[in-house]
Amino acid sequence: MAYEDIYKGLNTEERERMLRQDIPKFETVGEFEQTEEDRKKARETLMKFIRLGRRAEREKRVIPLTEEELNRGAYNDYRGWKIPLDEDPADEGYLVKYSDGYESWSPKKQFEKAYRECENLTFGLAIELLKKGKKVTRCGWNGKGMYLFKSPKLGCQMYKEYTGEEINDLQEFIVMKCANRTLVPWLASQTDVLAEDWKIID
Repeated sequence: MAYEDIYKGLNTEERERMLRQDIPKFETVGEFEQTEEDRKKARETLMKFIRLGRRAEREKRVIPLTEEELNRGAYNDYRGWKIPLDEDPADEGYLVKYSDGYESWSPKKQFEKAYRECENLTFGLAIELLKKGKKVTRCGWNGKGMYLFKSPKLGCQMYKEYTGEEINDLQEFIVMKCANRTLVPWLASQTDVLAEDWKIID
């Protein structure tokens, strides 16, 4: 299952609160020696998480992930951590597993606000996905195999060879792949604009 990262709905304070809650808290239970290699791996893991969050927020890209409902206490047990005294083990949330193997825990409210399943999307989200090179379709379309994609930059030379005319640029546009395996330029209908059954084609 894929989800779209939509951090743009959160203000700076809410984003920072989510990050603080998602980064595990530790309680000192004894002294131990940590090698330089251990410290290096810990820094790399933390920086990997920070870079992933920043890139997702900047690009608003689609991140493949799976989720499993798991309360805070069960997540700490899963990790082998002792839950801090100021946290409620009954807090609802999700164990989030990214496609690159990274795992984290997110509170239920923040997760459901920040991520959206990549089906039943609005037209606006479908357009954003098209801009990023994704293929999208509607569940309500009857034709088999129909989908939209953004045209590639074909270049001016191809146009000149076909028409004999010089042009400055050939703009990108939205193309529909039809059920009869033909391609046509596409314009949205009122029904398409208001629909909330858009989804990504892998």
